[in-house]
Amino acid sequence: MNTERTPLSLPFVYFAGHDARSGRAALLLSDCERGGWARADAEGVLSAEAAPTVVRSLAAHHAKFWNSPLIPLWKWLPAMSGARRVRAD
Repeated sequence: MNTERTPLSLPFVYFAGHDARSGRAALLLSDCERGGWARADAEGVLSAEAAPTVVRSLAAHHAKFWNSPLIPLWKWLPAMSGARRVRAD
């Protein structure tokens, strides 16, 4: 079993489901405001003050899993067919 975890602080997921026929999805999370997460609009503009924190957090998440040998085992992760893979050595 994979015991690697993201360095991101995330809410607890009680339920995540998708109905392929209707295209509908449901996601039930723990109380995000109590966890210290701010509300955000996915289509909104990120403030200049928040941008460095978001970029650092995403960089830490990607660095944790970069070139991980476990990636092929994660069936939920779509393959990058046709994409050029870049290796940073």
